[in-house]
Amino acid sequence: MDNLGAVRVVARTPRNLAPILDAGATQTLRRLLHDTFASFFIKFLPDSPGGPKKYAHEVASLLHLYFTLVSLAKDGGTIGESLYWIARDNLVKPGQSQSGPDEDPEARRRFRRCVWAAAVHVAGPYLDARLAELRDMAEEELSVRRQVRAMEAEGSRQSPPRAMSGYTSPASVAGYEYSLPLSSDRIKELGLAAFVAIHPYAKLALGLRDVAARVAFSAGLSRASTLEHLLTGSRVRRLTGREAEGLRSDREARRSRALMEASSRGGGWPSWIKTKALRAKHLSEDWNKALLALVAVGCKGLEWWYSSGEEASKESRAEALDLPAPPRPSTERRLPKSSRLCPICRREKKDPAVLTASGFVFCYACVMSHVKDSGTCPVTDAPASEAHVRRLYFTS
Repeated sequence: MDNLGAVRVVARTPRNLAPILDAGATQTLRRLLHDTFASFFIKFLPDSPGGPKKYAHEVASLLHLYFTLVSLAKDGGTIGESLYWIARDNLVKPGQSQSGPDEDPEARRRFRRCVWAAAVHVAGPYLDARLAELRDMAEEELSVRRQVRAMEAEGSRQSPPRAMSGYTSPASVAGYEYSLPLSSDRIKELGLAAFVAIHPYAKLALGLRDVAARVAFSAGLSRASTLEHLLTGSRVRRLTGREAEGLRSDREARRSRALMEASSRGGGWPSWIKTKALRAKHLSEDWNKALLALVAVGCKGLEWWYSSGEEASKESRAEALDLPAPPRPSTERRLPKSSRLCPICRREKKDPAVLTASGFVFCYACVMSHVKDSGTCPVTDAPASEAHVRRLYFTS
């Protein structure tokens, strides 16, 4: 056995932690790739009503899916796995095509397994990112609801009882109204609270389960090293030098046969186009990792260039205009913690309007009434008039 093969055998022994580290590196790489692509598309996709920006994670997943599918079809493993010469047994078998589906039924079944494995591989970081966004939205919604209730309770303690006319129920006189114990709004709030509470523990449990699976796989107690391999029914192993060379030779032989068949069918433009398409396909497969690295670095480079240029443009505009410092809030007033609440009524803003004298946003009716009565900003006490009130209109 050659020295390289001996090193790989040693790395696969139960006493060695290399399989755990390799699996962890591949999981980190797939999350890093998704975050890189998603960040780029969030920055550059058009931000129009119903536009593509809200599908940035979906577009990033499709791009990630392409590179992963090419790697699985060519090397029998994902991009991170192939870097460590790790392959999946159900995708690497002698005599199978390494270039995609053809007339062989077994090759078509292998290609379907590659598609399923790529979809499961990409779904992990996509679902993680989407669930994190939903959790942030749920936390913000719960925070707003808690602040509204606190403001209402504080206002009810400070305000005098309202004069009542006509029939008044004994319940309202006693200070409470009858309501259903579980209204639809209450059920929604309980669901959001449960999701926020369960999400971090579920994520921790999946992470611990993955670590336990890697340890069991390294000790030879399990066939799957991660949850992803369990879902796809794949067993991973390191390829020896002879196996890798055999797969490469088999792939080159099949490519040569495919090019000969394409060039020998009738000739003319159709044959020329098919031959060039096959050569381009083979080239993209061979340079898949280099192309992926180029795309990822390009995305980050463009994002950095755009962000730095945007910051420089803002600074130059601010220096040219010599803008005065915005007025500070009065220390006597306590502002709501959430930007969704109006500083005057302490409820969610209805028909948001900005007071240009200070830059704060209120309910349109609240700020207009306050400015008419006092002629000042309710937060900073800066002089203000009705002409300073501007309604805000959002595109989405």
